[in-house]
Amino acid sequence: MKKTAQKMLALMMVVCTILGIVGLASAEEKTKLTIMVWGQTATMEMAVTSILENNPDFAAKVDIEVITGGSGDPEVAEKYRLALASNVPCADIIQLNYTQLSEFAGVGAVVPLDDVFEPVWDDMLGAAQILSTYNGQIVAAPGAINTKLYYYRKDIFDECGVDPKTWETVDDMIAGAKKIQEKYPDYYIYNMSHTAGAQDYGLYMLFTSFDGKFVDEEGNYILNTDPGVRKAFETLKKLYDSGICYDATDFTSGWEYGLANGTLIGQLTSNWFRYFVSTYAPDAAGKWAACEWPTEIRKGSEAGGSVYVIPTFCTNVELSKEFLRLLRADSEMQDIQFYDNNTVPVLTSSFEKIIERAEHPFLIGNGEESYWETEYHCFNNGYYSIFPYTPKAAAEMVIVNAYSTKFFSGEMDLDTMLNELTMDLQMQIGNPFE
Repeated sequence: MKKTAQKMLALMMVVCTILGIVGLASAEEKTKLTIMVWGQTATMEMAVTSILENNPDFAAKVDIEVITGGSGDPEVAEKYRLALASNVPCADIIQLNYTQLSEFAGVGAVVPLDDVFEPVWDDMLGAAQILSTYNGQIVAAPGAINTKLYYYRKDIFDECGVDPKTWETVDDMIAGAKKIQEKYPDYYIYNMSHTAGAQDYGLYMLFTSFDGKFVDEEGNYILNTDPGVRKAFETLKKLYDSGICYDATDFTSGWEYGLANGTLIGQLTSNWFRYFVSTYAPDAAGKWAACEWPTEIRKGSEAGGSVYVIPTFCTNVELSKEFLRLLRADSEMQDIQFYDNNTVPVLTSSFEKIIERAEHPFLIGNGEESYWETEYHCFNNGYYSIFPYTPKAAAEMVIVNAYSTKFFSGEMDLDTMLNELTMDLQMQIGNPFE
């Protein structure tokens, strides 16, 4: 009888142990978070790895999957729209471009992030603060901030006695290019398609230079009367007609070839160019530098930049907020991710550490400051601004591109083009806020 009781006790202890293990496993079951990006997932996956490895308490709570919503941000935005329409969630965190933010934030389809970023607000770069907000509310985590920078082959510019840091106007820029072409007639310090003219962000970066806008407060299209839009087209046409533009649109084979063979020696572009110049012109390491745009056209940005939002259909809001805090609002993780993943910080204190410690592996200083100092200043120089995109920004861009080509090709003069463009937008879209 005694042996039977002992066996019963042992059996009960085994059962209790098993139940305890099962209960513990249940208690420690992780919550799955899904992050939707566009293009490849590797960059975000590296960020996730850094965060989980350095934050074990958070790692114990989540299982994170990074998925792609398509080759570009328009495809991601479309999946977001479909999820809202069907009430079937597609992700807990979604990457967008600021171009699309007004569409979703404007209808209250994103979760406010004040509690994530207010604690570090005073430490955030000026451009990061702007990129995080819509209508005065913090609704996004800043991703890559697309400021304006002019990249150039410093060796050739120095050889020809041309200093782009001194350019105040577009006329100064053209004069500098002409001076270089006296010695190197087949070299170009800017690029624009000779058939299509300015397209996409090439247009919008100039719209922001002159505070251009498409609509008035009532939602009426006003491109034919807005002085900023007109000035942007006039300025781009001056560059187009000057003979200083290499015949290629960005991210085409011609553009890549011009960088590779060294005939395209300047880029009036955004700071993301640093990722591509080393790929397309690897032999020019230590020859490219950067400075700010000529003062006349310095204001603005390239579409603001990328952002991360939490959609209102997210079922794991607090954990998603914690991830975004670690991604973009934690100074320690900002430092780690710069060295692990080449992710540029959005916190001033972290960026200043980079300036002290790091040199860019491909780009060199411009003679007055290091490359990272130049980039840091363009985040805080007071010139950063974002075009006032409407909720119909994607549709507008397609129409604007088509009419831009008609202007640059000579099919229409500026007045005719702006009048017909305005009418077409009004007919095809109507009020973009409705």
